[in-house]
Amino acid sequence: SASSSASVYKPREVVITGSLTTINGKDLSVKVIRIIPTQVKNFSGTYPAKDSVIIARLIDTSKTVRKYSGKADLSELAVGDSVSINGRLLADGTVEIKQVRDQSIHKTFIDPKGLITVVDVAGNNFTIKKGDKETKIFVTSNTKFYKGKSTTPISGIADLTIGDEVKVQGVVRQQSDEINADAITIVTDKSYVDAKKQAAVQKEKTRLENLLANLEKQIQKIKDQLANLK
Repeated sequence: SASSSASVYKPREVVITGSLTTINGKDLSVKVIRIIPTQVKNFSGTYPAKDSVIIARLIDTSKTVRKYSGKADLSELAVGDSVSINGRLLADGTVEIKQVRDQSIHKTFIDPKGLITVVDVAGNNFTIKKGDKETKIFVTSNTKFYKGKSTTPISGIADLTIGDEVKVQGVVRQQSDEINADAITIVTDKSYVDAKKQAAVQKEKTRLENLLANLEKQIQKIKDQLANLK
């Protein structure tokens, strides 16, 4: 009848803010903090409310952005992140995502130097260590590489070596120990570091040899004095 067809629910635009509880492929489970509008006409199921968990689904046209609208990659999202989702609430209670904004990935990571301890070319990441702190650096298609004092040209992650000293600029992915790199500069590559180390070793060796030669002269002098006392 005309009246029953008029009461059929049509997917509505909603804005949800909440916390990401699980990521399962393209399905994001979000614990709702707020949903706008708070009600819609003709919704047959239980309408999402504060503290309920909804499934928000990424589709081909979904956009993922950072807090200040910079483009983000899905891999940057993490459980526990604060998110704001614009999308269409379907009749089954799931949301088709138009845009998901991750409020938790806006911190920048500037110029920390560290020595490379692990290089994972296949996984497009490497690890740097500074003092006791280790940080995993992810390389994206937008990451720029700079040569610094490297003796070889750098075009990508495959040119990095364990022992290289690098400087990284980028954005904190989730916890503070994972970074998406915007720029990577090889401050000193391994051969430069090794050469510097070798030079320091040689300098110390020369110092000790000179010390030994002086001691030997003094011992000889003492031996001569003892011989004269006989």
